[in-house]
Amino acid sequence: LHELKAGLFFIWSNHIVYVAYFLLFIALSALAAISVLAVGYAELLNISGRNFGLLVVCAGFGMALGIAWIARIESLIKKKYFLIESGFVICGLSLIAIALAPNVYLACFAIFILGFGNSFISSSIQAFLQDFVPEEMRGRVFGVQNMFVSLAFALPAVLAGYLADIFSIRVIFGAMGVGIMLV
Repeated sequence: LHELKAGLFFIWSNHIVYVAYFLLFIALSALAAISVLAVGYAELLNISGRNFGLLVVCAGFGMALGIAWIARIESLIKKKYFLIESGFVICGLSLIAIALAPNVYLACFAIFILGFGNSFISSSIQAFLQDFVPEEMRGRVFGVQNMFVSLAFALPAVLAGYLADIFSIRVIFGAMGVGIMLV
């Protein structure tokens, strides 16, 4: 508990780290919502709900390609926060595209782009935190980060599913897209 408190105190007392975790939480929540809503969304696209894995895999491939691409262009980017901002715009637009996609092909492409954009956010924030957090605090701070990541996947799972039942899956994706672009 002492180590956990020390990690939490460091995060709360360092505004930059706190904001970085907030941004990471938002970005990961979008991916979690895809995972939760994929079965219902697959049925909307007239593919069997059993084939929802196809949609989730597209996000994973997008993230992998995004990370590889960032590794190649990172030295060309002068302002590192540009990747984070670009990632949020890409994720927001792709979520709106997911909401509007008329068929499985465009939906898979939009989900792929969501993963691609998410890699800009996640990898940039991770790199920043490793540079910013003092070495003696990294274990504590990254331990707390693991809790945030778990929460980022659990909270949207409950909330997105509940809201999709009230409104619709497409409305939730569209609203998330607008919200992420505003962040």
